Amino acid sequence: MFSKIVQFFQRPDKNLVRKVKRSKFNAVSVYGIGDLGKAVVRLLDQNGIVVLNWYDSAITANDAVLLGHPLTPLSKMEQDRASAIVLASELFADEMQVACEQYGFAGVVIRLVD
Repeated sequence: MFSKIVQFFQRPDKNLVRKVKRSKFNAVSVYGIGDLGKAVVRLLDQNGIVVLNWYDSAITANDAVLLGHPLTPLSKMEQDRASAIVLASELFADEMQVACEQYGFAGVVIRLVD
């Protein structure tokens, strides 16, 4: 019950990174380059958690970089060896999870609402 209350009052980026840390992942991929995605990547970097891949549906080539991280097209997700992917969206998490399944991501999906 307490964790649900904390989740309600804590910023979404902190909630997602807390879930990553609680699961003891040292490296993850991130899906979403909006404001929440940027905040999550910054916090992961600050906490020493490696961002292996950073995906977004708007990315079509491997030549984009954001916050020092290369952006990866969804079509490369099947090759992703991360143990987990963080869905950095409150509104589109269901669609993002479906895309992860369609593109063959085999790891754990971390989202704001389980």
